[in-house]
Amino acid sequence: MPSPLLEGAYLLQAFLAAIEVLQISSLFYWGYAPYSPNVYSYIVHTLGPFLALLLLFTILVQIKTPSPTRKQTLRFELLKSLIVSIFWVWLLISSIIGWHWDSYYHLATIVLSFLFVCVVFYSTLWVSLRKEPHAGAAVRGEAQPLLPH
Repeated sequence: MPSPLLEGAYLLQAFLAAIEVLQISSLFYWGYAPYSPNVYSYIVHTLGPFLALLLLFTILVQIKTPSPTRKQTLRFELLKSLIVSIFWVWLLISSIIGWHWDSYYHLATIVLSFLFVCVVFYSTLWVSLRKEPHAGAAVRGEAQPLLPH
């Protein structure tokens, strides 16, 4: 059972992913507009919600896992970090191609989005890596003698 702080972080991650998933309605607009020959807009509005849906599914499965082992938790966190990294790079490339504003705005966007991703998503990976590999190993089992022979 994760700590309440980790459960809160998981719920925050799920909330943020759900906000992006709700933008899937723009997929229907861009997908069914026969007058729009712009494939780039369709891809931009398709990939983001689907990556967020995959992230939301991973987070919900992680939350619903009754008593995950350390290995399962690490796998969930690595998968979430991979999805978020792909999503961040995708949005970064999309913003660089799509926006034609000044370079300081691009730099600020890159730095702030990376800090946000680090604080919200990579922090749970760091916490799961920092957990003791055998949290119950310090407690001596009943089958082991207290004194060596």
